[in-house]
Amino acid sequence: MTSYYAQSVYVALGLLISLQPPFYPSEAEKMGATPAQYGFVFGIANLSLFIFSPIFGKYGPRLGAKLCFTTGSIFQGVSGFLFAFLPLLKNCEVFITLSYVLRFAEGFGTAMAWSAAVGILMKLFPNKVAQIMSWTQTFFGLGYMMGPAVGAALYEVGGFKFPFLVVGSISTILSVSLYFTIPHMDDETRHVTLRPDGQEQPRPVLGFRQVLSSFSLLLPFFDLFCTLCGNGVLESMLEPHLRQYKATTLDVGITFLIFGCCYMSGNVIFGTIADKVGNPTVFSVLGNCLFLLTFSLIGPVPFVPVKPSVILIQLMMACAGTAYASMVVSSFGRAHQRVIKMGFADDLDTRIMITGLWMSAFALGNFVGPTFAGFLVQSEGFSSTTVVFFGLYLVMALVDSAELCQKIVSRRMQNSYEEIP
Repeated sequence: MTSYYAQSVYVALGLLISLQPPFYPSEAEKMGATPAQYGFVFGIANLSLFIFSPIFGKYGPRLGAKLCFTTGSIFQGVSGFLFAFLPLLKNCEVFITLSYVLRFAEGFGTAMAWSAAVGILMKLFPNKVAQIMSWTQTFFGLGYMMGPAVGAALYEVGGFKFPFLVVGSISTILSVSLYFTIPHMDDETRHVTLRPDGQEQPRPVLGFRQVLSSFSLLLPFFDLFCTLCGNGVLESMLEPHLRQYKATTLDVGITFLIFGCCYMSGNVIFGTIADKVGNPTVFSVLGNCLFLLTFSLIGPVPFVPVKPSVILIQLMMACAGTAYASMVVSSFGRAHQRVIKMGFADDLDTRIMITGLWMSAFALGNFVGPTFAGFLVQSEGFSSTTVVFFGLYLVMALVDSAELCQKIVSRRMQNSYEEIP
């Protein structure tokens, strides 16, 4: 029952974050806001998420996973609900400023809730790490994909207020009900290890210093950051690129629908397989290779003699959606495995810390990608921009392949030692 409630909250969180695009810009312009002013409203939630995710990952366990999840979810629901009353403010500067504040608050609530939620689910289902990440991303992605359509439909029915009143209320009610369904999360893991002489000694606790000092632990988070940067380029800059090849509004919508469907189905498939394979680096290599293929042909890069078309771009977006799912699932699994190998406890505190860092990398990529892409596409064009990301994913594919080879060799050597009588 708890998992179903949690996933329903993920859908509501996705809806809240993506409700605004169909109607907020026009409403902001009516108030006298410029694109530069209201454009940052969409990015500031990710900036907040980047700042607070590692903080709640580190200190959230002290507050309690249950309290963090319910409080963060309620915080985001209420922030979304309050968005409905912004048009009552007739001053443009106040309207924009409070828009920033509420979106920043949404990011704060998401950071508080998400880290705790994943930790709770892993506590309940300890042997299904990849599946948990895949399903949470699938349900969040479902809400995120439905958001613009739901927002537009509710806006047509009741104006600016109605989408936020409806979705904000539902999200808040679900969040309050979760408090009474989530079991108390006592961490039963022993925080000690035994020395060779049989004496107990404290087990190390994962912190920022350990993360920053380990390249192998930073790598999956950097992989995720690169993934979100590339995804941000496609989401923010693909529509003008499609228009060059006489794509209709329907063609653009279908293209992003293909991406979303491949991402959601890929999450489910890779999440199920990854736990059985036991080596998530395989899926990181696959994801980077698929992104490499995507950015080589979607522009295409100048040195590939392929004539672009709407159908080719749609095929590459299917590749990108599959790659995105592969990287989302594998990055968390790799970080989790590495932390355990480093000797840290596989407990609720560790899982929440990893989730916080994962969300921070996720949000930073979401913030940097579209921003960087906007400047690069404006100065160099879409095709030249794809060369930059082609090179990025080539490097990441090679680095991840080297890590995969090292793991395979180490495992074979370990097996050979164990076979020696």
